[in-house]
Amino acid sequence: MSDAGGTSVAFERKGYGRGLILGLTMAETMLLLVFCLLLAAGAIIGKKQKETDEAVRAAQSSKENAQKLDAENKRLLAQIKAVFQPASGRALPDEEWRELVLAKDAVKSVREAGISLEEAVRNAPVAKVLADNDISVDQAKAMVDAAKVLKEFGYIGTDKGLQDPD
Repeated sequence: MSDAGGTSVAFERKGYGRGLILGLTMAETMLLLVFCLLLAAGAIIGKKQKETDEAVRAAQSSKENAQKLDAENKRLLAQIKAVFQPASGRALPDEEWRELVLAKDAVKSVREAGISLEEAVRNAPVAKVLADNDISVDQAKAMVDAAKVLKEFGYIGTDKGLQDPD
């Protein structure tokens, strides 16, 4: 029995010492697994660090570019002021410039309507009276037609007035 018991214990020790995975013990296998995971984590962290560095460089480049463009904008504004100031003898404020642009747009819309600028100025009082009395374009056209009929019968433009003819 001692022979069978001794052989069995020796055999178990020999199998445990050898290990089951590639001949390594469980502790050695876990150490290799942890080492491989650390290598993978290191590679991932290195990749993320490179991406972060590239993003920081891109942000810094964009900031420098924005500063250059801001400086260029200020320089161009100074040149514009230098060009306009001698021509007018004074600086042209933004408000006056906006008014000039609006006036130019108004003149353009009047000309597109088929009216000369002089006609628009001459007929401005008539347009004001119509607007003050809330008369639309259609109503004004109807009134013109009615006035033509009254003129044909002699009620407008003569001393006849609205009296009955005898």
